[in-house]
Amino acid sequence: MPAPHPYLRAFAPLLAMYAAMLAAAVAILTLQGISVSQGSVEAASLAAALVAGLIGLGCVLRSDLAMLATLTSAAFIGMIAPLSMLSYAMTSLGAAFPLQDHLFASIDGFFQLDWLATVAFLNGSSLLIKVLHASYHYTIFGMIYALVFLNVVRRPERVLEFFWGVVLTCLIVGVVAALLPAVGAYPYYGPAQDARSAIAADAGVWHLGDFEALRNRTFVQFELHKAEGLVTFPSFHTAMALLIPLAMRGYGSVTVAAWVFALVVVLSTIPIGGHHFVDVAAGAALTFLTLAGLARVQWIKRPEATLSPATMPQAALLRRGPG
Repeated sequence: MPAPHPYLRAFAPLLAMYAAMLAAAVAILTLQGISVSQGSVEAASLAAALVAGLIGLGCVLRSDLAMLATLTSAAFIGMIAPLSMLSYAMTSLGAAFPLQDHLFASIDGFFQLDWLATVAFLNGSSLLIKVLHASYHYTIFGMIYALVFLNVVRRPERVLEFFWGVVLTCLIVGVVAALLPAVGAYPYYGPAQDARSAIAADAGVWHLGDFEALRNRTFVQFELHKAEGLVTFPSFHTAMALLIPLAMRGYGSVTVAAWVFALVVVLSTIPIGGHHFVDVAAGAALTFLTLAGLARVQWIKRPEATLSPATMPQAALLRRGPG
């Protein structure tokens, strides 16, 4: 029997972490009296089957490139249910603690950051608001682009770094959000309609129904297809956005374009995501600290059998970057 492909060994801890996160989330929800819908169970089971199928396909094809592509796809599909469910689980735990929006607003004020004035200013350009709205809601496509790019230039260590960055920031964000829950800037400040006339009515408040139900102990069933982002502090959206250019660092104009996209997404977290400024700062700091820690983990930084430079694409645009 042939030995497992080195990439499979490198990705195995990540996939195991997904399983542990999912089990922990289900346990927390169950203890809180919240059931998981049959549809969610079926969706998670289908995702697990797809993950297994993709891994099997990679093992059959056997080549390094095929294995990297199938494992990347498996890791992307596999992370959706654990991350979504964990957000609800940790928010349910946070119901035991008071909301901290007043604290976050006071921190913003200490640094002379005026949330209401900023939203009103950005609201003055309907085109800018449309751009911010699109970038916020389609951040996932930036993530997919980054992963495809890293597959094309054959950087398994960067792919692993990206996924572990998402997983670890999610875990830390969940714990912090449970201890320091917040409802968000829109419910806290209640801006006048004319100050947000170009901004969608549900911006920054689409999570309120589930968030309040979890805090009031009236949320009874988790449904994966209806899951919303519930966390305000720190901003997980900021972390996801910044992980894109950081994973693509060292590729010249490609990296610059990724940074432009990420910074637009970060800006969008204020008027579209309804985050306090400190939420964004905390999300950014957490991202850099997490990657600094991952840089010290050798089996992520240098997974076995990384493709040799001789097999890399030769196009100048895709020239392998440093580190």
